[in-house]
Amino acid sequence: MLVREVGKALVMTHDYSRAIKYYETQILQDARLLDLRTDLAELYKKLKAFDEARRVLNDALKYLKSMGDGLDVKIRNVKYLMLYAEC
Repeated sequence: MLVREVGKALVMTHDYSRAIKYYETQILQDARLLDLRTDLAELYKKLKAFDEARRVLNDALKYLKSMGDGLDVKIRNVKYLMLYAEC
């Protein structure tokens, strides 16, 4: 997905502030971009902004509740909870 690659490129060039703004903007425009939420939470964790990482993960977990009870949702839920535990 091109949207995700742009964010990763910003992170790879160490332009973290632009990457954060980019991720936040894209997530606001389309809440279904769950991979971007993961990338943003991991970036915040890398920057030791644990409160922000937890905020992103809490929002993602709330969004997942609205998606039903499928296997994909459960897998992503576990992934978010594991990342949350690292923060």
